[in-house]
Amino acid sequence: MPSLDELLIDHETIRQLEPEEIGAHLLERFRNTSPEGGTGASLHNFINGLGHRRSFTQFDLPPDIETKLTEAWRWLAREGFITEAARQQGDFFITSRGKRALESGVPASAYHKVRFLPREFLHASIAQRVFPVFLRGDYDNAVLIAFREVEIEVRSAASLPETDYGVQLMRRAFDPSSGALTDQNQEKGEREALANLFAGAIGSYKNATSHRRVALDAPEASEMIILASHLLHIVDERLQLRTSAATPTPPVSSTP
Repeated sequence: MPSLDELLIDHETIRQLEPEEIGAHLLERFRNTSPEGGTGASLHNFINGLGHRRSFTQFDLPPDIETKLTEAWRWLAREGFITEAARQQGDFFITSRGKRALESGVPASAYHKVRFLPREFLHASIAQRVFPVFLRGDYDNAVLIAFREVEIEVRSAASLPETDYGVQLMRRAFDPSSGALTDQNQEKGEREALANLFAGAIGSYKNATSHRRVALDAPEASEMIILASHLLHIVDERLQLRTSAATPTPPVSSTP
C-alpha cells in the first residue's frame, strides 16, 4: 500500500478517494503514538506540516485536499481508530482497535463495511469464523463459510452421517414427519415451510458459492450471512428441544 506522502504527490488521486480509503493510509502515521510518551499528533500541525513539505509538487495544499485529509482524520476518530487525549486537547493517539488493524494487515478502510454486518447480532459460529473473512472483503467465501456452518451444525444436531450433505441433509433433518429437528407441535404447513427454508437456503447460497465464483458486494453478502445466522439460531433451539425431550423426568416420590 503506498504511503500517504506518495499519494499526496498526485492531488487527483486524493480527490478520487473516500475518507475511509485515505484513512487507511493515514492510520500508519499514528503507529507509534501513545499518551504515555506524549507522542500524539494534532490535526492542525499535521495539515500545516504537509503544506510545507518540499517533497510535494505544491507547497501549499489546495483547500479541497485539506478538506479530504480532515475528513479522513475525522473518520478515523469517529470509527475508533484514533482518539483525543483527555488531558492533551487536540492531540490524538492510536487506539487498541487501530493497533489491531495495523497488526492484522486489514486496511482500516475495510472496517466501514462493518455497518452492513453488526457483529453483536450474529450467531457465535458466524461471528467467529465468518466475520473476519467478511471484513477482508472476501464476500463469496464469507457466504460459503456461513452456510457451511449451517450444514455442519444441522448434521451434528440431527445426528446424521457425514454422507448426508446439502439439500438432502436439510430435507432429512427437517422432514415434516420424521425429521430429528422438526417440532411436531407445529402445524404441518409450518413444518414443511421450515424444511423448504433450510433446503432452499443451502441450495441457493451454499451450493452456488461452492461450485463457482460469485460476485457479491458487502450489502448482498451481509443479507445472506444474516440469514445463515438466523438458521443457526433455529438449529440451537431445535437441539435444545431434542435434548430436553430425551432427558427422562425423575419420578416424583409419593413418600410424605
